[in-house]
Amino acid sequence: MNIESNNIEFIDKKFQKKMGWIVFSILLVLAVVFRWVDHGWEEIINSDGRGYYAYLPASIIFHDFKFNYFFDGSLNLPKDYTSNFLFYIDGNYVIKYPVGVAIMLIPFFIVAIIFSFIFQFPIDGYSFFFQIFESLAAITYVTLAIILLYRLLRKYDIQQNIAAIIVIGIVFATNLTHYTVLEPSLSHAFSFVCVVAFLWCLNLFSTSTSYSYWYFACCLLGLIILIRPVNGVIVLFAPFLFNTVKRFVEFLGHVFKNKINAIFGIVLASLVIFLQPLVWYLQTGHFYVWTYVREGFNWDNPQFFNLLFSYRKGWFVYTPFMFLIIPGLIAMLFHKQWFKAFISILFWSGALYIISSWGCWYYGGSFGQRPLIDFYGPAALTIAAFFTSIKPTPWKVLLVTVAILIPLNLIQSYQVYSNILHYDSMNKEKYWKVFLKTSNKYRWILFNNPHNNPPLDIKNKIKQAFFNDFEGCPSDWQNCRFDDVSVLALSGNHVIKLDSEHGFSPKLNWHFNSSKDSINQITILGWYPTNQRNIDQSSLVISIDENGQTSFKKEMQINKLKSINSENEWTEFRIDLPFDNKELKPADLTLYFYNNSNLEFWIDDIGVYALRN
Repeated sequence: MNIESNNIEFIDKKFQKKMGWIVFSILLVLAVVFRWVDHGWEEIINSDGRGYYAYLPASIIFHDFKFNYFFDGSLNLPKDYTSNFLFYIDGNYVIKYPVGVAIMLIPFFIVAIIFSFIFQFPIDGYSFFFQIFESLAAITYVTLAIILLYRLLRKYDIQQNIAAIIVIGIVFATNLTHYTVLEPSLSHAFSFVCVVAFLWCLNLFSTSTSYSYWYFACCLLGLIILIRPVNGVIVLFAPFLFNTVKRFVEFLGHVFKNKINAIFGIVLASLVIFLQPLVWYLQTGHFYVWTYVREGFNWDNPQFFNLLFSYRKGWFVYTPFMFLIIPGLIAMLFHKQWFKAFISILFWSGALYIISSWGCWYYGGSFGQRPLIDFYGPAALTIAAFFTSIKPTPWKVLLVTVAILIPLNLIQSYQVYSNILHYDSMNKEKYWKVFLKTSNKYRWILFNNPHNNPPLDIKNKIKQAFFNDFEGCPSDWQNCRFDDVSVLALSGNHVIKLDSEHGFSPKLNWHFNSSKDSINQITILGWYPTNQRNIDQSSLVISIDENGQTSFKKEMQINKLKSINSENEWTEFRIDLPFDNKELKPADLTLYFYNNSNLEFWIDDIGVYALRN
């Protein structure tokens, strides 16, 4: 019997190894084709990933937690490179994102330094090899996670073919592929492996007399929190590993059998978590800093339905593979696995509540619900509960499902990569308009704003045009912010909300010479909600300064401007401001809106047009 068992285990290990190499190779090929070549490598460390990564060059290369190297010309980076992650708080620059990902990248960062030295690339943290090894790190960690997840499933007597299909589905039928290949610098691939490894170590410790696995599990829990603090909710899922209340109680007894070792593990977790306050102290002199400026949770308004089902970012819409969690939960209840069902429902309810309560519940520009990637390990165990509860096991049904969903996922990931699917502003009409479309003619068609078209009577007179739909921060606009109002926006997902806290809108600043450029009129168009209650308290201000002196200034109440158009709940206004260009020299034009009441006033899709003779 032991010989047969050993043979099965040997065959299984060979299968794991082969599967690991296949997954690694496919992810690597995809990364090379879509990210490494044709200067694509220059954007591997991008978006939020810039912030997660920035700790490494700051500490290892420049030894500068004041981040002066970003501003003194040491790096060949865009001027706005730090705008989304480096904030000036109480007189110090602070990185918005936690330090956990940077810790996981340290070995790859060191290898990148060595390769850069050998091949004489700049050792600045951002040249070719640093970008490439960021990509390799994500691929390596995801491959490791898949192997551990497969082993974990097998420990719960999940058939080999079922376990293999589930883990392949987790990688290639979900947006995990996207955040491993196309956006590897974000935290999700790293959180995914830490969560899987945490569950794996807990399982091993439950059958071991050594506390080493307990220490590893505690350190991993600390790292999970250090990467994304809300992911500490994974502790709610830990009892699931023990199937029944009795076994879970026995596990707790096993943990505290030696209280010193049990407490030492908790201390290790605390020390790992303490790395973040330590970094804050090095940056600011304070052990705690809220770095998510003007962002937070809306605990009384969770967006459960939008999180799961909306065309904008619904988890089940863009990652339908995860819909299999529901029959997994039903199967537990049907087979009276009350403890597992309760723990699973408790965990998923807690995780979904936390994630859907974030103020920006759709998590910015992304493919699907990216924060849920971190919990694809628990998802695999939940899904497996369904396919092991039916006799005979319908592995062929699972295989067909995954075979259909993998192409769907890869096509949609390519659509995001190619700007066919909008990264932020999808709806039902847009979704079906480009469904499975991949040709170049569909690129950017969902990004065009129909309000970015000047009126016909001025179209041929425009010298300079400025348009802001508040979905981004166009050049010449300052103090941009993004006030999310979801589907209530006129276009996209953002408006500017003017209230007692933010009384002023982003400002347009334009340097011009009216005489030289033959400018003789400024035309402003914009939109406000038709039923806005405090419109009489909201104004448009435009001024022109010459050599520091104001030569022209005009303040106009919005309710006195000409209304020229209406689209259901929104009304368009227009103002034409002529002036004598002979009287104006090189000057700076400033334009902004303000509201001096405590009630909110919204504006959207502002167009400013400088007209010539």
